[in-house]
Amino acid sequence: MPAAPLDRRHARVSESLRPERSTGLPIFQLADTDELAQPSPPWFVDWVRLGLRAAEWTASPTPSRRVIGVSAPSEALATAALSFGFVRASYLARSGTATLHPIAPESLETGAWVWFRAGATVRTGRFLGFDLAGNIRTSNGHFRRASVTEVRLLPGWLQGREGTADYHDGVDQLFLKQMLRSTDPLAFATSWSTRLLVIGSVSRMNQELDLRIAPAAPDATMGTIRQIVRPLDRDAPLGCQSVLVSAQLEEPPWLAWETPPALTILRGAYATSRWLPEITSGCVISVLGRAEPGLEAAVAALMQARSYAEPLGSTALGWVAPTSCEVLAFDEAA
Repeated sequence: MPAAPLDRRHARVSESLRPERSTGLPIFQLADTDELAQPSPPWFVDWVRLGLRAAEWTASPTPSRRVIGVSAPSEALATAALSFGFVRASYLARSGTATLHPIAPESLETGAWVWFRAGATVRTGRFLGFDLAGNIRTSNGHFRRASVTEVRLLPGWLQGREGTADYHDGVDQLFLKQMLRSTDPLAFATSWSTRLLVIGSVSRMNQELDLRIAPAAPDATMGTIRQIVRPLDRDAPLGCQSVLVSAQLEEPPWLAWETPPALTILRGAYATSRWLPEITSGCVISVLGRAEPGLEAAVAALMQARSYAEPLGSTALGWVAPTSCEVLAFDEAA
């Protein structure tokens, strides 16, 4: 899918950007598929910083729900930058190690839907037991017991799907090493996390995730925002760092998760007015474009929620919105 073009009003920035000492945020470079890399513009870095702050707010459970509504001249790329900042900061906060829950193959029940990793190859399928040689039999191929390095049970909302992926991609691993400061990019690429839920236009989000990005270094390897945000592929549930769903959905999939998402991003007016009252995340961020239809209903939903909450200013948030953006933030009691 082709990458969405950068907003030319903001993207053509020639001067370097300095990271704020309070965040230690590195500077990135961005590029469309058909353009040379350029320094990340201030508005993009501001959205990344909001993702970093959201990762800090949600690092541990709180009795309240933090809601932030941001209206911008255009919502283009804001959600992608915000998601990128949140996933990256959340992973780095875990000291660069993925949260895994491996189990022993011998403890599996026949018929269970399972995720297997053997070296750099990952498969999902139904466990069918062991053959006479002790090899693991599944509906998606066989494994030598000695080659299996990790086994996980698929959660109920992902069962019934088979998939295979090979993570021998050296360029992808080099990009992840540089971006995550990790010595084990495979752990990140194959780990599961539903801490981030994004509700809105899935097609637009998928376009924006294809924007190329890299650390601001001469020899940096370019990757895409998608390689960090890593949305769940329901047809091949091999690993994810986020879940993208349409605002038009009828049955919320997150109700079947063991724990609610830590951060929910509501991209657009309809997603905000439809889902804000039903989200149970510890932090909810609404991203609104001022020219989109349904804006009044979204603002009304935010104002109604704010009437029963404690207002927050930029000092309390520790974040300043990009130029020309307006912010409405508050903490709701449990």
